[in-house]
Amino acid sequence: MLMNIFTWITIASLYKINPDENKHLKNHCGAKHLDVTGQRCTGVLISNRHVLTAAHCVYDISQVYNYTRWYCNPNGQLLPVPDMTIYPGTKCPKPGECPNGEKRTSYKARYIIPHPDFKPCPSFVNDLALIELDEDANSEEALPICMPEEDDMLHYGTVTGIG
Repeated sequence: MLMNIFTWITIASLYKINPDENKHLKNHCGAKHLDVTGQRCTGVLISNRHVLTAAHCVYDISQVYNYTRWYCNPNGQLLPVPDMTIYPGTKCPKPGECPNGEKRTSYKARYIIPHPDFKPCPSFVNDLALIELDEDANSEEALPICMPEEDDMLHYGTVTGIG
């Protein structure tokens, strides 16, 4: 059976947040939704040209796992860079499902850089990857992650994301 090799990574919008109206959103500034070959993942725009995501999101997972036999192949293949499309700033959950005819700006990946010590078996050690976009993301559609101020108190274990 051939697997659809096209990959979509969507990076959700980061608009300026009015703290009085959207207190719950401010707590999760930078969380992103990625849909990669049917898997749900999360990524974050860390500059106008770079996305931080999970390394398992940039591998052809069909070559890593055989779920019928519960087997893990630690030598899975990276997804082809030309087949990866990134959608920063989108509010659309999947290609073709945009409300009100909204258009999606897309970018191609220039480079995919998984952590050099990423090990998908048995426990996803070093599960990080960087994706460099082929051009800067439009700042009217998406902004890089907001970082906490030096004196902000962060809660231990607060995590957002999927995948």
